[in-house]
Amino acid sequence: MPPRRGFPPRLATALAVVFLGVCLYYPTSYQKRILIDLVGAAGALLLLTLVALLARRRGALGGVSLVASVSSIVVLLAATLFSPFTEITYGAAMPYLLLALLLTVRLDDIPLTGLGDGLFTAVSVVNLAAGVLVVLRTPVALEFLIAHYSTAYPELVPYMLNEAKPVLTFGSHSIAGFFFYLFSHLNFQAYRSGRGRRHLAIALFYIGLLLCLTSFTAYVAAAVASLQLILHFQLHRSMLTAITASLILLAVGTMFAVQADWIAPLAVSLEEVMKSDNNGFVGRYSSSGAMAANLNFIAENPFSPIGMGFSNRLFYGDSGPIEHMTRGSFPLVLAIYGGFYLFLRRNLRSSKEAHFLFLAYLAFEIGYSNLNYMRTLFFLPFVVIYLNGVGRDAIAGRPHA
Repeated sequence: MPPRRGFPPRLATALAVVFLGVCLYYPTSYQKRILIDLVGAAGALLLLTLVALLARRRGALGGVSLVASVSSIVVLLAATLFSPFTEITYGAAMPYLLLALLLTVRLDDIPLTGLGDGLFTAVSVVNLAAGVLVVLRTPVALEFLIAHYSTAYPELVPYMLNEAKPVLTFGSHSIAGFFFYLFSHLNFQAYRSGRGRRHLAIALFYIGLLLCLTSFTAYVAAAVASLQLILHFQLHRSMLTAITASLILLAVGTMFAVQADWIAPLAVSLEEVMKSDNNGFVGRYSSSGAMAANLNFIAENPFSPIGMGFSNRLFYGDSGPIEHMTRGSFPLVLAIYGGFYLFLRRNLRSSKEAHFLFLAYLAFEIGYSNLNYMRTLFFLPFVVIYLNGVGRDAIAGRPHA
């Protein structure tokens, strides 16, 4: 679908500032105290932004996308009405409402401006620098992140940072792993489109940062990103270039590794993560894992979801499909993931990129309710706008800088 013209460049730049700024740097705590009101304020800002985008002429996708989004809210409300639990958590509705609105917004006419691209490059470098400071256990950086970006529970971020895991503003190594992969992927696509070798260097360094997270998600993401780079050079460049890129990847990973305590062989670290009862697939889906109670509830009540009901016996957040099944059964799962697929397919110029991103997000949903995460809701529109922008460069045959 060709992009429509007429969207004001200044407004497009302002959107990039909002989407990137809130996604990456909006605080979640004050003086180490986690504040739910801060998340609510971010949600209100996103709500206003999405409503403004929908209110413009031809600003909504409509059709099946609208049906899917409305259905997700209707299912959630109906499930709440007939929930087996009397305690209701109304705050759980906010991410679902924002996601429903987002999945109906048309973004294919919003350009990637030069300032928007420059901003993305700047924040990419800032994040890398902050990651290095965490890996080096720089006290000022650790104290700042703990004071302003604590999340979930008070011990989470201090533990991650004390282990030299560069989670930055994302709190958890799993969430940070997925975002670092997206930063690597977007920078690599920018390099492929001819926007300069600096983007290739940034993509490579993000792979190194992924290895420092020492989590199942990060290892898988680093492997996928590395494979994408190697295949690209093998298919589009000489074998010598492919070998050189592979050696650079190894050097970047080694550089980060020697700064951390986990200098033991990577295979040993990976094996520990894979078998851990606290994270990864086993830590979530085994009979003693975090989602065990949810899986038992779903098996016993496949068509009796809880909606916004609450029980302290159940777990919320460590698996998108399981949380959606728990809250709205099969109809909610189909409405959300069907709507998400249509959102990508109708907004992204490249169908190949749409399919790839859908699978990437879906894979990460197995380990975290990513689409309901506030920073994801801000970053996803920028991902679409950025990929469409660099995609137009590739179509135009822009030479590599």
